[in-house]
Amino acid sequence: MEMSDHPYRPVFYIDVAPSLAEYLEPAAARLSYMEDAFSLEIEQCRVKALVKTEITKGEVERKLNHALYREKIRSESAELRGRFLQMMIET
Repeated sequence: MEMSDHPYRPVFYIDVAPSLAEYLEPAAARLSYMEDAFSLEIEQCRVKALVKTEITKGEVERKLNHALYREKIRSESAELRGRFLQMMIET
């Protein structure tokens, strides 16, 4: 089997929607200590995945998207969490 036919490739690129670009740094940082199978390098709205095991591009994309949306939700709910904590302190 030639390398091009195999789902395992040592390096591949994943495009990220510009609307999620601001969450790339924290998402990549989180994945860097959670994942041994790959590492990520950010290149504007594109991620370079350096694969260390036979993980597929689809699996890395799924994990990256999960981390991106997790960061988006965390960021967007920060004010609400702060108000909730303040309310709990006051009671």
